[in-house]
Amino acid sequence: MTRTKVLPLPQIINKNITNQFNSSGPSAVFNVNQAFTDTTGTTSFKRNYAEKSVDKKVIQKRKPNLDYLNEGEGPVIYDDSTKNWCLQNGLNLSEKLHDFRDRSIQHIAENNGPANVYEELAINGIMFLTNDARHHYRIGQEDFETATLEVLNNYVTNAVCDNMTGEIKKISKLSKINGDGAIDQADIWCSNSIVAKNKMEKKIARVVSSVLRNIQMKKVQRMKEPLFCSQLIEPIVCPFLSESEDVVLKGSSEESTGSKARRGKEGRIPDLSLCVEVKGFQHALFLCEVKTISYMNSENSSPDPDFIKLINEMKDELDNMGDVKDESRVVYSLLVQGEKCRMFALDFKFNKLYRLVLLDHFYLPIDKYDIQRLDGCFDAMLYLEVLVNNLADTFTSFYYDSCPSSPTSPGRLTIKPLKSFSSPHKE
Repeated sequence: MTRTKVLPLPQIINKNITNQFNSSGPSAVFNVNQAFTDTTGTTSFKRNYAEKSVDKKVIQKRKPNLDYLNEGEGPVIYDDSTKNWCLQNGLNLSEKLHDFRDRSIQHIAENNGPANVYEELAINGIMFLTNDARHHYRIGQEDFETATLEVLNNYVTNAVCDNMTGEIKKISKLSKINGDGAIDQADIWCSNSIVAKNKMEKKIARVVSSVLRNIQMKKVQRMKEPLFCSQLIEPIVCPFLSESEDVVLKGSSEESTGSKARRGKEGRIPDLSLCVEVKGFQHALFLCEVKTISYMNSENSSPDPDFIKLINEMKDELDNMGDVKDESRVVYSLLVQGEKCRMFALDFKFNKLYRLVLLDHFYLPIDKYDIQRLDGCFDAMLYLEVLVNNLADTFTSFYYDSCPSSPTSPGRLTIKPLKSFSSPHKE
């Protein structure tokens, strides 16, 4: 049998989104908006500035109240020379979304902090296309669904892989009663795939074997970040990130070029990235941020750790791309929060506007009783592999086939980056 990876469109635009990320597992109800929105407004940023009794020493460690609002760009001005996002019915979505950005800046200034994640993203021109966001953006349901589908259709793939659910299911059942036997079974599967010259099956069998060994040897719930990344994240993700002469995989020792360019000093360092390096130019195609299970269970854990950080890192990379074709103006990412994983895409194809969508979500196996979760992991990783490979090909072809120029060509509508505000949170 074969299985085609199809973009989960209904999960994004339907009011009753399924598969919630919670402790009860993927069978429960998933509400994207609850995962991202701080409806109480009691973020750590707001608490530090809203309470007059806060220790002065604590405030001194953070940025002065609202000083960060002086660092970014003000209201965006439109004219006939700018490339705006418009629907076929004539609705100017760029204008509607930047109206929300203007309201967000004003609201943050008046209330000492963002009321929700949409405001915090919007001040940097990033618009997160979820159904709940529609009410904040003040866009009609039909128009918003049309706009969302327009973006998501850019990420539909025809990736076809052999149906390996049966093999994973057999190994999963065996691992619950005989861990060593399950590893042996995975090794046999790998050997058979080598004989059959099935490269994809061999790759997946090797990942299953590696993950089984690591889970059996160590308590995943207790792992600190370096070990969590090396023992669980990298074995699952890295085999699906293809390297070449122009595409390089980087770990947590190398800073983001885009982040460094924006900050004018040391850039932020993602836990994992895949970068294209052509003619002395470097750009991240994929970024990954990781928080361990032990961190997520700790008292210091925030509601959605590293989400804003990751999305702003993606924007930094897009801002540092230069004058490339619209098809290349995309960055993919993976946010790992304990066992929960979400995959995003951020594009920059219209003037000072960045469109963020959730592409997929899945769970990591954390012990021998949930090895079956690897099936969902592989579904997402095969999808990511096709997207990133296509992007790498488009990007490198542009640089080898043409000579990028900084100035805007005559008659071409302007697409300029939006100068970012720095984070209200301590960086």
